[in-house]
Parts: sequence; structure tokens; C-alpha cells
Amino acid sequence: MKTTTMKKTILALALVAGLTSFAGNAKAQSHNFTTLNNPDAGGGGTLITGISGSTIVGIYIDSNYRYNGFTYNGSAFTPLNNPNGVNGTYIRGISGSTIVGYYFDSDYIARGFTYNESTFTTLNDPNSAGPTYITGISGSTIVGYSENSNFLPQGFTYNGSAFTPWNNPNGVNGTFIEGISGSTIFGSYLDSNFTPRGFTYNGSTFTTLNNDPNGVNGTYIKGISESTIVGEMIDSTYTRSGFIYNGAFETLNDPIAVNGTYITGISGGTIVGYSIDNNYRFNGFIASAVPEPSTYALLGIGAIGLLMVLRKKKTA
Repeated sequence: MKTTTMKKTILALALVAGLTSFAGNAKAQSHNFTTLNNPDAGGGGTLITGISGSTIVGIYIDSNYRYNGFTYNGSAFTPLNNPNGVNGTYIRGISGSTIVGYYFDSDYIARGFTYNESTFTTLNDPNSAGPTYITGISGSTIVGYSENSNFLPQGFTYNGSAFTPWNNPNGVNGTFIEGISGSTIFGSYLDSNFTPRGFTYNGSTFTTLNNDPNGVNGTYIKGISESTIVGEMIDSTYTRSGFIYNGAFETLNDPIAVNGTYITGISGGTIVGYSIDNNYRFNGFIASAVPEPSTYALLGIGAIGLLMVLRKKKTA
């Protein structure tokens, strides 16, 4: 009897030790990265550019180095190209069943569009004689940027009937609106040195978010989900690294990245984007949060509790 009890004690202690070790390792990386590449991609690769719920959107570069849009539902890739995009289609965002982005026409000029599961609709900013880049959508509000008369980026919003110019007052050299989440608009502006500075706007207040000490050459905000912000920063070597911000900055890089990590969106706890490997090929990725160490600690406590119950039964 004593031998059997001792074996159970050793087994439970080993379980607790293993879980504790696992928890310690989890601290080293907050997210697990999974590579997701479109099988139709040629040597150029895959760029994941957005996510809404379980639907992912992006771009793949085919064997002719043409940019093609796609959607991914968790099991299958579906091509999605604007018929007017003779020089490529870039999908940038999704909200519900509506997809937005831009295509390049025969003159290689970017034209914005929406797609509602059956129909493509071209949307060009009438306040610009140049290209229109639609980058995000939330409900009925569409956002993006175009060019002003000085060829600098100018943001806009579109409410279904009218375009409204929209610029960060600190963006003396332009504003890039990268997306919208609920009523919060986000992106980056170019300061007097043409350095990109991340910002959010909640309907009344602009907040600059450029405090990442590693992003000495700029910050881009690319996605928001509740209180979590994601994007990219440019370091002293002008290499891009991903980050996640939830009160504090954390660098988040794809382990296979050699020439940069680009985070482009977040939905719930799932982050998406793409990286560039040593062959300068784009690789799409999905990054999911690793469970907190406290989760494993609770499992360990449960194992100890089970052991105590077993010992009481033996002595009863």
C-alpha cells in the first residue's frame, strides 16, 4: 500500500513540476505564430492584410508577379479580384460580409472599391485627382487616404454618400488612415521630418502612440481590438518589427522573419500579418496568444488537490 501511495505522490509531483516548467517557458513568448500561405502564390508569396472574426483577407503574388486578392475561411482560399484591376487587386479590410481595398487600373492608378459578396463598386475620393486607397471599414463607415495637390497623403472618411477629408492636425506632411474599429480611427501621420507617428482618434481626441523605444524611425498603427493595439515600428536599421500595445509595448516578430515583420490586423485575440524571409519572400501568418502561466499554475493546484483526495480515501 505504501509503495502504491508513493508512486502516486511521485507522479503528481512530476506533473506539477512539468506544468511549472511549461509556465516558465510561456513567459518567453506571448504568441504562437502559424505560417499561412496561399497555395497559388508564386515566388513572391502571401500578404495577409486583415481579419474579421474567422475570415481572413489578403493578397498573393502569382508566378507572373501579379497581385491578387483572396479570402480564407479557415479551410479554403478563394481568389477575389476586381475585374477592373488589370494591374492587380489589393484587399485591405473586411467588416461582416463587406470587403474593401483598391485595384490598379490600366494606368497603374489606385482606385478604391467595396465588394458585398456579389458586386464590386468603385469609390474614388472626389477631393483628389490622384489615387484612392481604401484601407478599412466598420459598419457603414469606410476610411482610407488619397493624395492632395502637393502629392502628400490625406485621409478621408466615407459614410455611404459623401467623402470627408480627415487629417491629423500634427500631420504637417500628411496622414495615412489605416483603419477603423467601432468609432475609433487609427493610422499614422508624417511629422515635419517625414517620420511616421502612430495615432488613434476616438471621435474627439487625437492620441499619438509613438512611445516604443525601439521604433526610433517611426510607428504605424494597423489594428485595434477593444483595448489592444497592434502595428509596426521601424528600428535604427530601418527594419520593421511588429508590436502589440495594451498599456505597454511588446515586440512581436514572426520567428521565420529575417527582413521584417508586418502586423496588419487583430480580431479578438488573433493577430495577422506577414513577414519577409531570407529569400525576400512574403509569408502570411496568424499569431495566437499563448495561455497565461496562471492557467498552468491552476492545473498544478488541481493536481495537488486530486492527490490529497486520493490519500484521504486510502486512509479512510
